Amino acid sequence: MYLAILLISILYLYTIRHSGKDLLEYGIVSAGLVFFPVTSMALVALFQNFYGKNEIMWLLPMFIIPPYAVAELKEVIPDDGKKKYLIPMVCIIVFLCGWMSFDKAAEPYFCQIDDAASYDEEYKEVYDLVLKNAGSGQIVMAAPRELMEHARMYDGRIGLAYGRDIWEVNLDYAFYEANIEEAYDLSKKLSEPMPSYTTSFVKDLVALGTTYVVINKDNLSYGEDMQYPKSFVSGRDRYVRMDETRHYVIYSFSNK
Repeated sequence: MYLAILLISILYLYTIRHSGKDLLEYGIVSAGLVFFPVTSMALVALFQNFYGKNEIMWLLPMFIIPPYAVAELKEVIPDDGKKKYLIPMVCIIVFLCGWMSFDKAAEPYFCQIDDAASYDEEYKEVYDLVLKNAGSGQIVMAAPRELMEHARMYDGRIGLAYGRDIWEVNLDYAFYEANIEEAYDLSKKLSEPMPSYTTSFVKDLVALGTTYVVINKDNLSYGEDMQYPKSFVSGRDRYVRMDETRHYVIYSFSNK
């Protein structure tokens, strides 16, 4: 899709709006930005090294040429036509270039998502329990990595206490919002057996604004009533056992 947009943009600029010389000069300037050390370093900083330095060579044309072509196209379309055709067309193209969310049956609307086949039914069960309990209230969820990775794709209403830059070091940049110590600490606690002293655990959750926390049963031990812990408490803040699935126990925040 991206390549098709790029080729159509180049074809339009070359055959209709510009001579070959104009387009060649434009291409030379773009290439210069990539290869000149100072501007190349600036581009790496701008893109936060998200794709890596090498990929800038093919990313830069996508950021520059299609918008330039649209700007040129805008000049030859009457104002009435811009509203009726150009803007909706651009919106549809941008829309189709992105990924669609899952519906409740975990089926993609337009795009085939790579991991749809391995999308675990239990993850959906956890998400649905949280969504049902929250209603119209705010959701900020902390959970083991496998649940955090799929939550936003399942339903955009599920906010996360931290993102994948916690476990993917190459995504942690100076330009990103700095991950605070509590996020790293919480991520580590959720991947290990839960200690008996949980005050720091609750404090980490509260510091990150967590309203729901999901814990793998393998990391929990039974209490005296042969049930998983009823709550985790620190002062007035507590996370109360709300529900459970086959492998996970869900706790919701309460300061009553």
